[in-house]
Amino acid sequence: MLTLDTVRAALLSEQPWPKIDALVRAELSSGHTTRQIYSSLMALANEVDATPGLSEDGSDAFGDVLDALTGYCRPECQYKDPPNVTVPNAEEMATQPRWAQVAFAARCARRVLLLPEHRRPSTPVTLILVASKAVDVAEQSAGIGYAHPEARESYASLAATNANGYGPAIDALAAVGAADEFDKRVAGYAAVAGNAAAGDAYTIANIRRVVRRDFDNLSQLAEAQRWDDDTPVPPEVFGPLWPEGAPKGWPASDVPLRPELVIEGFVREQAAHRAIVDDVVNLFHALNRYYIARSGSRLTLDQFNSLLPARVPAEV
Repeated sequence: MLTLDTVRAALLSEQPWPKIDALVRAELSSGHTTRQIYSSLMALANEVDATPGLSEDGSDAFGDVLDALTGYCRPECQYKDPPNVTVPNAEEMATQPRWAQVAFAARCARRVLLLPEHRRPSTPVTLILVASKAVDVAEQSAGIGYAHPEARESYASLAATNANGYGPAIDALAAVGAADEFDKRVAGYAAVAGNAAAGDAYTIANIRRVVRRDFDNLSQLAEAQRWDDDTPVPPEVFGPLWPEGAPKGWPASDVPLRPELVIEGFVREQAAHRAIVDDVVNLFHALNRYYIARSGSRLTLDQFNSLLPARVPAEV
């Protein structure tokens, strides 16, 4: 806990920088944010400045810590907030537009869809296919912005089976509105998905981290683009299912991944070479920023061929 006595003791020591740094990192480890720590230290600033015997090094160390908390220093010296690994609760879910909620429910269901089969190899193939269909229909419904024609049928099929372990898939499809009485259950879906994952001996923190990242990214997009309850939300807005790779021991997905993205462009005749290069660079940077926002990693440019001859229709 940051108190005047502990801060003074750190700054009056022979090594004020490491000591005050240790105090800040202890606060970060306990879950406090950089903003909260900055506010606590600023509340003590006048008394710290008046500390008897405070050396210039001690004063500089205090100022440096404040700068690092606000980001007013080199990136490698900045303090970062601890990662949020809490699963979104019902209140947070309820703040999102309708199809954003459905898309998130389907996303979480997609992530845990392979767990029941992985835990119980005897799971009937029919049930696996029905559950997978349910998630597909939920994703398609969110992507088009209205209930898929097969939503009610798919929901009835899944609900009629022994769907033990496939609760997330049921909730995702119910969120579409296939059954009116379940229309609002998606508000508590994230907690269900979190509990489903927590029942397995995997890296729970990593699972919750990517679930939280999905939700935070979705919330930011909804706010920035002013989504409403009619806005379609396709699954592509989330990016890769496991940006840093699946947790150790997680069942492998059969969904093929695209390691490369080939982009072809056409320009008008006699366009300035510099303008073409600038447009390509700007396009790459835009795609890279989007990819980083969705996946947490960056794109790489493997090959760039400029001014390739193109065939055009011509009269004979």
